[in-house]
Amino acid sequence: MPRKYEEYEVQTVFDEQQDHYQLLYVGWRGNKRDFGCILHLDIKIVTQ
Repeated sequence: MPRKYEEYEVQTVFDEQQDHYQLLYVGWRGNKRDFGCILHLDIKIVTQ
């Protein structure tokens, strides 16, 4: 079943203390919940 974009929304998740960030899509495909990660970003500072 193809996705209908009006049944989906994009959500952001920010964890600024741990520097984790996500961009997700959430919605419905027929009568089933559908979601997934579009972008996952972890910021790591390397010290020597």
